[in-house]
Amino acid sequence: FAVRPYTPISSADQPGHVRLMVKSYEDGTVSKFFANLDVGDQVEMQGPIKKLQYEPNKYRHIVMLAGGSGLTPMTQVADKIL
Repeated sequence: FAVRPYTPISSADQPGHVRLMVKSYEDGTVSKFFANLDVGDQVEMQGPIKKLQYEPNKYRHIVMLAGGSGLTPMTQVADKIL
């Protein structure tokens, strides 16, 4: 049993469907598990884990800076805002 936070890259308007981007590492416990899944396999998940709540029109300008593993959550935020 392992818990890792992954950010969905699928659109929120696709109920019942979740797409994740997971980089596979040779020594990664969870990433190896995901890499070895076959189409149709099922995985138990929980979440979401919200850290910040977006409030429309609260700010006139927003600067978004991300790198590495922060790129995926940033694309989700940009998709929601735009």
